[in-house]
Amino acid sequence: MTLPSIYDEQLYSEADQDFIHNLRQSRRAAAIVSEDGLSWYGRTSAGCSYGRLVGERDKDAGLAPDGKPLLHAPGPLSPSGGYQDGTSVSHFHVSVNPDDILEPRFPVATRDMTLALALLKDMGWRINDPNIPASCASLPPDPDPVQPVSPSSAGGSGGCALASDGDFRSEKIFTHLLLMLSVLTSGVFGGRRREKRQA
Repeated sequence: MTLPSIYDEQLYSEADQDFIHNLRQSRRAAAIVSEDGLSWYGRTSAGCSYGRLVGERDKDAGLAPDGKPLLHAPGPLSPSGGYQDGTSVSHFHVSVNPDDILEPRFPVATRDMTLALALLKDMGWRINDPNIPASCASLPPDPDPVQPVSPSSAGGSGGCALASDGDFRSEKIFTHLLLMLSVLTSGVFGGRRREKRQA
């Protein structure tokens, strides 16, 4: 049995009202092609979800009714024709507004990283960004906190290991997460270099 990675632990099925790691494989497969039924519910910080808190505060579309950010989960009837290797599950829903850098088709004119950084913080990254709340004291504690599973103990690379059966390969998702992380850091540090040159 494939154990869930720290990323898997925070994927939530809106239709099932449960984390996908608790679901049967058929329900997990349905969630990742549900159009707007897969969301991010970070729970690695004692019941806190930075993604949910930042989504509620900063976004006016692309959210579940309770503020959880929706993830890219195109269904069979979508223009893409269903699951997209490399973008499904590992990106935000295309309706997220204002746009975020972790959407599958990122608009070049926008460099909003707040929600993407909040998800990294939910996964345990140390994020020093004034736009990310210092704590999640405003959210009630989760009644059933999930203990983070490290990528090494999960037997995977840190992507969506639970979706690894069939066409849902974790290494592809993890590769795209790393690519997006490199884009995030190059945007932050590249902007600082330009500012220093202009000064």
